[in-house]
Amino acid sequence: MKKILVLLFFIPTLLFAQEEQEKKDEAAANANNPLADLKAFNIQFNYMTNLTGVEGTNMVTSFRYAQPVGRILFRATLPTLTANRPSQNTSITGVGDFNLFATYLATASSSPVQFGAGPMVFAPTSTGVATSSNNGFITNDYDVSIGANNWQVGAAVILFVAKSKQFQWGGLVTWTAGIGDDSKLKDANGDAMKADENMAAIQPFYFFQLGKGNYLRGAPIWTMDFTNSNYNFPIGIGAGKVFKVGSTVFNLFLEPQYSVYSQGTGQGNFQLFSSINMQFYGGK
Repeated sequence: MKKILVLLFFIPTLLFAQEEQEKKDEAAANANNPLADLKAFNIQFNYMTNLTGVEGTNMVTSFRYAQPVGRILFRATLPTLTANRPSQNTSITGVGDFNLFATYLATASSSPVQFGAGPMVFAPTSTGVATSSNNGFITNDYDVSIGANNWQVGAAVILFVAKSKQFQWGGLVTWTAGIGDDSKLKDANGDAMKADENMAAIQPFYFFQLGKGNYLRGAPIWTMDFTNSNYNFPIGIGAGKVFKVGSTVFNLFLEPQYSVYSQGTGQGNFQLFSSINMQFYGGK
């Protein structure tokens, strides 16, 4: 009789613990879902070194906010860049082009396979200031650009598959084309810019859940600039940690990436990709 009473006492506790663990596993998987029906804000850091054809480093910091409105998920991104060019005795800093992407969610937010697609636009918000260590001169933002500096329009599609609690995968494909002209500008490497952009990017992503919010990951971005014949195809494997503070789920990760193929000046052959992600469960 005592054994039965002890068993009856522990069963609810075990069921509650199992339910709590399932909620944590679900939150960990959802923390990397780009189509999650949640408000989110993240800061991404991409440090690039061993650049193709030029001595120096690039540091891109991107600020991104996501807001669901019905079946539409809006995602706004504003990047900043610091480019150091020791061989040219120059450092360039500035803001990149503002990007807005509206994704129509074709599947239910509870579906293990989620798909979304929609238009995207880049606004010419880029500003660049170049400082020379030789004489301290500063050029204005009409001489140097860290963005396309003209309007771009395009489209994107996203797939996220979470059929397994241990492994999730998917991908993002984007394409954009320029609709303006400003041939007077030079990029961060001092090369004349072509304004008739025709660019595409593919980002495969994969996440292996290790339990207790720990996971392994990869989310490299394969970039293709068809106009200027610039290409970069990295692969990456990193680690992350998901944890909850109040009604906010934090997701921190660090991911080294190595380029298996690159073409064009200034392509990063080694990158350190990291981020601080926040998902807000306190209301939409």
